[in-house]
Amino acid sequence: MKKILLSLLLTIIYTQGTFSGVTYFDYTYDITEDGENKDGFGLKRVYFTYHKELSETISYKFQTDVGQLEVGDFDDDNQIEGTKKTQFVAYLKKAQLDWETLYGKLTFGMQGMNIFNVTEKTWGFRFLQKSAIDKYKLSSSADMGIKYAGKFNKLNYSIMVTNGSGYKQSENDQYKKTSIQVVYGEKKLVRNDGFNIGHSFASEPYDFAS
Repeated sequence: MKKILLSLLLTIIYTQGTFSGVTYFDYTYDITEDGENKDGFGLKRVYFTYHKELSETISYKFQTDVGQLEVGDFDDDNQIEGTKKTQFVAYLKKAQLDWETLYGKLTFGMQGMNIFNVTEKTWGFRFLQKSAIDKYKLSSSADMGIKYAGKFNKLNYSIMVTNGSGYKQSENDQYKKTSIQVVYGEKKLVRNDGFNIGHSFASEPYDFAS
């Protein structure tokens, strides 16, 4: 396994793509119900991304997501009651192939969902907090599947068919999730002036428990 990972890393470096990374670092201060202070520095998220253009129409992207996972309660008497043991866990968030065609873009593999990408670029304060849709887990931020995205003047539209289980676990049922997004106007208000209006819709059938 180590030889395979080393070979993959050397292959990626040799192909001379683009590396990038984003880290969300914070300081938290809180007062518990019994009046004790709970504070500390933390890493909320760490993303490491590699992007390579194979031609004018085909490219691929890999991205890892490193975050803290709760693994249980503390047994140490010196710890504040109610705090959790955590450890950093790395997930593969994106492993996608993009194909630009005359009729739109097709994306295959593990990729970002089209549910709230425009919302995040409109909100623009991800370094302070996730967007509402992401924070309240209305959808996973990435999933395995296929997406078609197109544009007509200022109207952007996309449709995805994915597993529906997200990027942190494998498919667990026979159903697939369909996600549709339609946006008119500027999609990246954090960078450009303008406005946008749109709608996102997602649906996945499931069995009712008997």
